[in-house]
Amino acid sequence: MLRLFTLGRLALERDGQPIGGIGHRKVPLALLALLAGHGSQGIGREKLLPFLWPDSDDARARNSLKQLVFGLRRELGDSVLISGGPTLRLDPAVIGSDLADFEAASAQADWAAVSELYRGPFLDGFYLPARAELEEWIESERQRLRRIHAESLVHLARRAEAAHDPLEAAHWWRESAAADPFSAESALGVMRALAAGGDRAGALEHARSYETVLAAELDLPVDASVRAFADSLRAPAEPPHTIEIPTAEDDFSPPALAAANGPRPMSLPVSSTHPALARWSSWLVPLLLVMALGGAILLVRSAAPEPAAPSDPETLAVLPFEVMGAGGNDLARGLDALLSSGLDGVADFRAVPAVVDRRGNGADDGLTGSAASEAARRSGARLYLVGRLVADHDSLRVTASLRDRANADREVSRAQATVARDGLFTLADELVRRLVAGRANDPGERLERVAATSTRSLVALKAYLQGEQRLREDENALAVDAFARAVRADSTFGLAYYRLSVAADRAGREETSLWAARLASRFSAGLSEHDQRLVLAYLTMRNGRLDEGERLYRGILADYPQDVEAWLRLGELLLHDNPLRGRSALEARESYERVLELDPAHGDALVPLARIASLQGERAEADVLLRRARATAPEGALDLRALRTFELSDRPGHARATRDLLAHTSIVPRGLPLDVAVRLGDLAGSSRFATHLIHAPGTCDVRALGHRMLAEVAVARGRLRLADQEIGRADSCDPGAALELRALLVSQPFLALGRTADPAGLARSLGLAPDSIVAPVERTYYAGLVASNMGDTLITAGASRALLAAADSTSVGDLARTFGRSLRARLLLTAGRPAEALAELEGAGWERTARLSVAEVSDRFLRAELLHQLGRDDEAIGWYRSIAERASYELMYVAPAERQLGAIYASRGNRAAAREHYARFIDLWRSADAELQPVVAEAEREVAGLEASERGR
Repeated sequence: MLRLFTLGRLALERDGQPIGGIGHRKVPLALLALLAGHGSQGIGREKLLPFLWPDSDDARARNSLKQLVFGLRRELGDSVLISGGPTLRLDPAVIGSDLADFEAASAQADWAAVSELYRGPFLDGFYLPARAELEEWIESERQRLRRIHAESLVHLARRAEAAHDPLEAAHWWRESAAADPFSAESALGVMRALAAGGDRAGALEHARSYETVLAAELDLPVDASVRAFADSLRAPAEPPHTIEIPTAEDDFSPPALAAANGPRPMSLPVSSTHPALARWSSWLVPLLLVMALGGAILLVRSAAPEPAAPSDPETLAVLPFEVMGAGGNDLARGLDALLSSGLDGVADFRAVPAVVDRRGNGADDGLTGSAASEAARRSGARLYLVGRLVADHDSLRVTASLRDRANADREVSRAQATVARDGLFTLADELVRRLVAGRANDPGERLERVAATSTRSLVALKAYLQGEQRLREDENALAVDAFARAVRADSTFGLAYYRLSVAADRAGREETSLWAARLASRFSAGLSEHDQRLVLAYLTMRNGRLDEGERLYRGILADYPQDVEAWLRLGELLLHDNPLRGRSALEARESYERVLELDPAHGDALVPLARIASLQGERAEADVLLRRARATAPEGALDLRALRTFELSDRPGHARATRDLLAHTSIVPRGLPLDVAVRLGDLAGSSRFATHLIHAPGTCDVRALGHRMLAEVAVARGRLRLADQEIGRADSCDPGAALELRALLVSQPFLALGRTADPAGLARSLGLAPDSIVAPVERTYYAGLVASNMGDTLITAGASRALLAAADSTSVGDLARTFGRSLRARLLLTAGRPAEALAELEGAGWERTARLSVAEVSDRFLRAELLHQLGRDDEAIGWYRSIAERASYELMYVAPAERQLGAIYASRGNRAAAREHYARFIDLWRSADAELQPVVAEAEREVAGLEASERGR
């Protein structure tokens, strides 16, 4: 007999042996998996076409299906497929499947068989490129089956508890904990079972292990229930045979349900002579629920006053469903309340009570058509939910339709679900998730659609969607909090970990971003192959493997060219990280343009694209993009995004100022010319912006930020004395950041002629500075950097050794390693070994740590200098050109880079390019301090020589 395996793999066997030929080809296997997934009902031929041949026209797709069916019957036997008119299905007498057995075991509540049959995620590792609809179906099935398996483990554990078998209970709770190591319910189950078996020490050890894992991986405190039970174990033992069951005294009121707490448990002794008690209680809960909810909703529906409040675009009313089957009316009332509670707060929905006029209608008639639209109007709702509930003897089947009254009652989402008759809570949650997924139709909402099918926790989904909203509003700290709530509610929610990492990165929380990216990878098995690749590409990029990250993103986009998220992440990699590879940030233009093609109002693409246009001198285009951004951004958020792009991009060291600006948006006025923030070459505009920060009402940190920006502009113009004064003004508010900037200023060889600060005194202050001013790793590095420029190799070597000894797997330890190799490169350069110095910089790891320090640009400039010194000018040009494309603290290197570019092009005989770069250098340093004027005069002589050479040709 043939057997199809879909759980943990996709394979076809005959009598226990793998089948060759068609059994190794992906499209035939995909068709068999689709037929197995649709069971005895089968699937229509027309519905199969978009799954397998989405890019073919109907005629070609039908012919392809015909040929595929013919091939399957030829190789596997004529009777393998049953054709009932337009429908295809598998013949279970000829071909069986683990999926069919799994579904049958689940329907019969044979949880042991369910656990045995589940060998891994549905179609694990299977992938067909450019078939989005197939991928979404696989993902939906994968999540559904994973949830059933997880529920089976809990059922088995609770069954063992009811049978007073602590060893068996411990086994199944451990299986549940292995599937979800962060689940408080599973941890508590293991502890409870071990304690019941007399192993109190083992239970306490499991509690300690759970608390350690939770703190290390999620940075979250242990659940209160786990802590309370652990505390109780340290007290005298409780009476044996105590389990938790719901009782009639529990609160089943709509407010309690809206709080998503469900029934409260009560501890009762259970006699072994009444094994049916647990089964009886499983029916008692929905019965009491229906009685309480039904009465409450009847009170609402019996009244019919006109609502006073006008309709809100996202207000939603759940209207009475059509009911079929005995006993369905009371269940429908309970479902109405659960859906209202579940939808309230999801995807900007605000549920309002349904106001239904019952005159002339039966008490429990469902509403459809114009009656439903009118009821929604009377309720003050723009959106309304209608549907049908079919109550069979052992199951509930629901079809629900979400419609938009303001848009000709157009259907905006549809959902279907079937559960066991006692699964009212599960049914409501499943419908909510599917309705949310169905409504997210735009390319920019794809991740929200995936999220709705990636978690079984409605609480987690609500928190996730709140996080997405916060990200769109550029409220990154609040987005971090929301995504953290999502993973706290569902600790295996891989997509929420991924978005938590993105939000934490934008908020400057490096450690949080890194561990969240790792956990996203760990829990990505529940995601589709498409989204697993997204998570892998992001983690690869976050780990500093930029070339590999870019390759992965481009591979995703080759298969999914409409993936907004992949285009956006690729754009961010190119914009922020290209300069770390000696490549221009301007390469990001195409990625952001593709984002806007797919989602024209995407603010995270509009502002960076405006920045790119400004860097290219396209001021008119930048203005248009910024006006579009102003029109789509939430109040206040755009100014902050622009500020981050200009000054705080990739600089978590300025997090204090960022947080202050996020908390006091009024200090950045609406009339601020935002192009100032994105035009790094506009030094006059940058000065005006910095001056505004200094004089605006705000904290000392904000004023310090303004003074540092003025110092950076002054250095860019060669006015070192003015820069030193501005750094001094920043020192009183933010001494650590001021000291870093001063150390960088003093340690640059190209500024040696104009150095006004006391380098020896600065080195001493760095060596003695308390931890509250500069962290130890940074303090050691800057002391070594200044000493290196002073020629003191002993101090530099000691600092390098200390930093390398402090290297570890944390982000701070990783930065110490980078700093140590940076100083070692300078020691090698001093020793006349430039090739080895360059090798040290190439291995320093700035690709991973650049977010942590403004010093990264110093090494980028040094890398360009070493390449030039070694005669590798083609590479040096890329490094020089990318200066000042990343953040404002790079401004001090712009003039020296332009001067070196002029010299390179002059040596190559490209007089026009040489004159252009020399002219930019001269223009920047025209008003430089007197000590730097000889360098300006030398450049002017170079230009004169080039012009004379041109005339002499």
